Amino acid sequence: MPGRRPLVVLSHGNWGSRYSQGWLALRLVEAGYLVVSTSHPGTEGESQTAAGRYRLWDRSRDVSLALDAVLKHPKWGPMIDADRIGFAGHSFGGWTGVSLAGGRYDPARQRAYCRSLAKKDAYCDGTLKDDVSGIPAQDAGHSFRDSRIRAFYIMGSGPGQGFALESLKAIDVPFLVDTAQYDEILEPGPNSTRLAKAIPGAKEILRAVGHFAYVPECRPVVGALLARAAGIPLCDDPDGVERAKVHLQVAQDVIRFFDSALRARSQ
Repeated sequence: MPGRRPLVVLSHGNWGSRYSQGWLALRLVEAGYLVVSTSHPGTEGESQTAAGRYRLWDRSRDVSLALDAVLKHPKWGPMIDADRIGFAGHSFGGWTGVSLAGGRYDPARQRAYCRSLAKKDAYCDGTLKDDVSGIPAQDAGHSFRDSRIRAFYIMGSGPGQGFALESLKAIDVPFLVDTAQYDEILEPGPNSTRLAKAIPGAKEILRAVGHFAYVPECRPVVGALLARAAGIPLCDDPDGVERAKVHLQVAQDVIRFFDSALRARSQ
């Protein structure tokens, strides 16, 4: 409708927050988009639980509930073009995008894959240490597809081997997989590239960065303390990588993708 703007929903990764992709939100707003950045209890920096890390599909519900709220909001709802809604997510947020696009997930399949690896990546090593025996998962295989979201851009995506291949092949919306070539948390080859190859028409950008290039630049001392608390290389980038420049490049790619995908939807 005239005067209404496209909306992009952002989803953070594990140990993140609704501010983790603030650098991207700012660029999107400058380009004319409205932005909703979601929080995911259980996988935030201040809210870590085994259930949150295991029941990733609860994140899909978080996003759909956030969309419900903003579309009904008396101020923001009338400003949104409901035919032009996109999604961008990093790490577990990337996983969330696959789920919202129609991917059906089996956590038992994912853990079996992790157990099968002779050399486990950081994600598999960590997830197998969680005691999930008392965590309910009967609803895991349900579809959490949200048809209101018309295009997806995922970055350094979370674990993809637990998705049923037939469900990935059924995804029929514009999809871009931004793969961290030097991902130190998830091995990029069997993870992100599998998603890009399985989703019909999906494009892949192979970016010469590590997993955390998509989160804010680290401040001296504070960044080191956060990284130590999380036990992850949050502030470490490969030699020659300048995170500020990466953010600019990624934002340009994200905006270019949504300008094309959501404009096509509106015509």
